[in-house]
Amino acid sequence: MQDDDPQDTYAKLLDALDPLRLAYLHLIHVPTPALCPLALARTHWSGGIIANGNLKLKTARALLGSDQAQVASFGHLFIINSDLMVRFRCNGPLARQDTETFYTGEVRGYVDYPAWQPD
Repeated sequence: MQDDDPQDTYAKLLDALDPLRLAYLHLIHVPTPALCPLALARTHWSGGIIANGNLKLKTARALLGSDQAQVASFGHLFIINSDLMVRFRCNGPLARQDTETFYTGEVRGYVDYPAWQPD
């Protein structure tokens, strides 16, 4: 689907949704030259925002500190690092993802990533 003016389309959508006072808006943060979802959402949405999409700890902290989002979520990072909060706290290395195993319906790729063992 092609939208010639995504800024206008999403601004109108958010302006229509905002009065409904929904609990939150969950965005996958994919900035492009044509559209920056978080900036647009903050302008047209008065409720809470959950940011997601290839976030790293530093980026998440910056978003939360700037009030662009109230929550940061880590989809793929959490799938491949079940101990993600420990790794973040200890500045541990992150596991490498195997995208071939994502969303296959199989166990492989979801519960078989090893936990990090600090030295």
